[in-house]
Amino acid sequence: MRKGAALVAVLLAALAGGASGAPVPARDAKDSLGVARRQETTALGDLAGGRVPAALALLRASHAALAATLDTLGAAELPAATTADIRGRLVAAARAKNRAIAALTARSPNTRTAAAAVRVALAAEKRAAARLGDAPGEPAIAELPIPVTVFGAFDMALDPDGKSVWVSGPDGSRILLYRSLDAASPPTTFRLPPGSAPRGIAFGPDGALYVAESGTNIGGNAIGRLLPTGDVKQFFLPAGAGAPWGITVGPDGKIWFTEVSAGKVGRLDPATGALREFPLPTPNSQPQGIVLGADGALWGTEAGAGRVFRMTADGHATEYRIPTPNSVPVAIAPGRFGYLWVSELSGGKLLRVSRTGRMKEFPLPAGARPYGLVSAPDGNVWFADRGRNRIGLVTPAGRVFEFPLATPNAQPTAIVALGLGSFAFTEFAANQVGTLRFPG
Repeated sequence: MRKGAALVAVLLAALAGGASGAPVPARDAKDSLGVARRQETTALGDLAGGRVPAALALLRASHAALAATLDTLGAAELPAATTADIRGRLVAAARAKNRAIAALTARSPNTRTAAAAVRVALAAEKRAAARLGDAPGEPAIAELPIPVTVFGAFDMALDPDGKSVWVSGPDGSRILLYRSLDAASPPTTFRLPPGSAPRGIAFGPDGALYVAESGTNIGGNAIGRLLPTGDVKQFFLPAGAGAPWGITVGPDGKIWFTEVSAGKVGRLDPATGALREFPLPTPNSQPQGIVLGADGALWGTEAGAGRVFRMTADGHATEYRIPTPNSVPVAIAPGRFGYLWVSELSGGKLLRVSRTGRMKEFPLPAGARPYGLVSAPDGNVWFADRGRNRIGLVTPAGRVFEFPLATPNAQPTAIVALGLGSFAFTEFAANQVGTLRFPG
């Protein structure tokens, strides 16, 4: 690890564990950087007046403010090059403060050396603050009513073209295709067989959209293959209430899905139509989300058992119990550095899982009921909060930002990243799709 990256990691670890010094009542990177600069300016005055202990306390406290700045920098939604430049200047400031602290804690404290180092830190932070001034501020949220009365917007998938968005509607047994999420652009509607109740959707290696049809008493319980032409092919599960829910592409190029009612994971070979099912170890586990992990295995959630499972391509499953009882894990998404992220609907938390099954929970505000989530290009994990009717994000050290929706009780459900500072989401109860975009 490079020295700069190591210093960033140390600062963020200090923030996550409760860094020493006064708390930082900051809302974002601009605020926390302002706190650090004020603390260091006051420390300079203390050094000039010979008040070494006071200066030392302020410099140590300013590390917490600088850690908060680094942690929330991604939420500023600046271009990657600008973010990297600001991060480099903040790392340089942290190094200078370390030199100042070392000069003051030596056997013979050197206030002149410490003051010079603090001035270096302030100069670097001044340049960083100037670049942070380009941050776009609050995002704009737009909500678009779906032109299908009975629909129930549930899952969302980004088209391979990187622009179009597909939405599943289990209540109406339909799939919508939005070529544009502008208000003046109506979607294309695709009808699935009655009772199919489509839930999870994902694109296969062949470019077709694969649909988990959870089904009703008049149909469904199948995996659908939908082409942009509207052609639909169904692959029915064996007799029994399987109720496919989540869906993804496995390491073998086949279609993998969860069966929420049967407690199984299924695999479809689209080329032959062959279906195979793999039971999970825990009875009544109610598996829902499923994704391909960075380790080449399938990872998923067990809403009824409070577990996360890992399944190899041969169907061998390992389960990991979530620390919070009755957490009801639902959605799962791959993240940076090989982590998996899970939403705990009843636990009101986001869960981070390593490749070896090690877990860390990030509490959300009281009343939160997170559902869909995505690890985004900005370095944060964004989520749809059904309980608080918001779209939110969690920073690497666990700080939470949330943005309210205008429609009451919309129940945002799925969320996808369209690009830096741009997201789309579904509103299940309000029967709408929405966008959250930062200006510029």
